[in-house]
Parts: sequence; C-alpha cells; structure tokens
Amino acid sequence: MFTQMGIEFNILREREGYIPALKQYQYRLNQHGGTLTGIMSAKDVMNQILEIEKELRSLTSHGGGHSGSAIEEVRNFLAEPETVH
Repeated sequence: MFTQMGIEFNILREREGYIPALKQYQYRLNQHGGTLTGIMSAKDVMNQILEIEKELRSLTSHGGGHSGSAIEEVRNFLAEPETVH
C-alpha cells in the first residue's frame, strides 16, 4: 500500500506540483487508514494526516505553495529580479 501511495505521490508531484500531490497522499491515508493499521498504529496514521493538514494550511495561507517540480522551481528562480546584497 505504501509503495503505491509513494509512486502516486511522486508522479503527481512531477506532473501537478507538491500541493496537489500532498493532498492526494492525505486522501489516500484517509482512504486506506484501516488497512495501514496493519503495519502502523492508528495514532500514527492520524498524526500523519494531521501533520499533512498543518503543512497544507501553512503552504496555502502564506502563498508559499510552490509546485515542488524541479523545472517549475528553476523557472521561478530565473524569473525573479536580480538583487544585489
């Protein structure tokens, strides 16, 4: 189960960015929580879901929702105005 979720996360991160991938990963944790308790505690599953929720809120509320895609990060870096320190 974790392998499939990780594969899906990686594919979505490359195609759609970090936030959509993280949302989908959280969705899968919720969807398969009962199955996952066979390899980790229910408390650990819930803690992971809540940690993802905190991160998503932080990323979306501060405008820091970068895509996470390497090519997108390079584009953003090159588009930034040059600053002298």
